[in-house]
Order: sequence, then structure tokens, then C-alpha cells
Amino acid sequence: MGKAPKGSKKKPRRHNPVRVPDSHLGHGVQLAEQTSSKGGQVIPVLDKLDSPEVEDRRWACATVSSLIQNDASTRRLLQAKGVVDKLITRLSDTDEDVVAEATGSLRQASFVLALRRPGF
Repeated sequence: MGKAPKGSKKKPRRHNPVRVPDSHLGHGVQLAEQTSSKGGQVIPVLDKLDSPEVEDRRWACATVSSLIQNDASTRRLLQAKGVVDKLITRLSDTDEDVVAEATGSLRQASFVLALRRPGF
């Protein structure tokens, strides 16, 4: 006896329990700006990531790494300001020290965020 042909079995998409609803993103940014003790100091660091000076870019990447590691509210503020995208653009920098510092900052961000996950 032959095998019956397989039909297409489409499973419904599961709900993503980790996803943050978009309506809460604005509130989270405002809360992070209010609770962060380093809120006024974060913006100049982010501006220095795009500086024409190599030393400023290297310093900013190293500073972001320590800011991500130390304070949860500052970490949320940095994420809201798009620090990951800026660090990713620094991976293609002409100076290898800047690339190394940006890589370290991204590694630190991923490590700290992975520790916060409930299944880790």
C-alpha cells in the first residue's frame, strides 16, 4: 500500500510574550529620562560617537560600555536614544581602536540584556 500525500499543515502564529507593545515605548522613554541620574550626561556622549576626532569616538564607545553596565535607567535611556544603531555604524570606522571599543560596548550590551531575560 502506498503512502498518503502530505497536506500542508499551517500552524497559526504564536503570540510573542517578549514583545513590548508600541504604545508603551513613548512612556518608557519619558520614564527613563526622569529616573536616570545621568540623563543630562548621556546626550553629549551620544554626540561624540559621531565626532570627527578619533579619540572622541573611542572615548564615547568606552563610556557607553560603562554606562550600560552600571545603571539600569541609563541603559534604558541609551536604548531609547538609539545607541545600538550608532555603535553598529562605528564597527565600520577607519580606526581599529574605535572598532574594538564599539565591539566591546555591543558585547557588553548584549551580555547585560541577556542577564535580564527570565530564561537565562
